[in-house]
Amino acid sequence: MSVEYSYDWFKAYLKLLTTYGEKQDTQKQKSISFQEIKPYKADNKYFLLCGASSYISPEIENAEDFKVSLVFGSGKKENITVEGVSKKGQDLLIYCREPLSNNTLSRLSNIFKIEINFTPVIDLLDRLYKAFTNSNNIDSWQDITVAMPSLDYIYGPPGTGKTTTICKNINEVLNANSNAKILVLTPTNKASDVVCKKLQDINPNIYAVRLSKPHVYIYNAD
Repeated sequence: MSVEYSYDWFKAYLKLLTTYGEKQDTQKQKSISFQEIKPYKADNKYFLLCGASSYISPEIENAEDFKVSLVFGSGKKENITVEGVSKKGQDLLIYCREPLSNNTLSRLSNIFKIEINFTPVIDLLDRLYKAFTNSNNIDSWQDITVAMPSLDYIYGPPGTGKTTTICKNINEVLNANSNAKILVLTPTNKASDVVCKKLQDINPNIYAVRLSKPHVYIYNAD
C-alpha cells in the first residue's frame, strides 16, 4: 500500500480519476442547438438556454472558445460573446462578459433557435496523468514533507472549499504585503475565472489579471 501523499499515492489517485466520467471524443468543434433563451439574472449577463437538441455532457463546463448565435424567425443571425457556461440539468447557463443590448433583449421572444459551438478540452485528466508519470518532469518521493518541505497542499472532493481556502490565503498574503505578486495556474479558463471572481468576493480591491488565449481580462473594483 502506498504511503499517503507519496508519489505512488498521487499516481494511483490520478489513475483512478481517469476511470471516472465520460471519455471525450477527439472532435475539435462541437455544436448544440436550443429552442429558448431566458434571462437568468437582472444584470443581463446570465441567460438560460433551454430545449437542447442533444445530451449536454458535464464536460462542457471545461470547454473553450464558445460561440453563440441567436437565430431569429426571419433567418437573421446575431452572434453574442460567451465567456463560460454551467450545466443545469438539461439546460445550459451561459455567462456573457458584456450585457446584451436592449435591442437584443427586446427580440428574445422572436428567436427561432440558439446555436452554441465550442471546443472540448480533450482528455484533460489523461494528459495530466501522462505528464505526472513522465520521469523527465518530476522525481518520485515517499514523504512529501521531506521532498517538498515548503509546499502547502489542499486535498478534497468538489465543493469542500479548496478554492475559497486558496483565495483567503492569497488575501492574507496581500494584506501583509500589498506589493506581493502571486501566480495562480489552473487547467482551464473557467477555473481561472472562478478563482478571480472568488478573490473579488473576498476583497474587491484585489487586482487580478486572467490570461488566456486570445483574451486578457482584468478583475478589479476600479
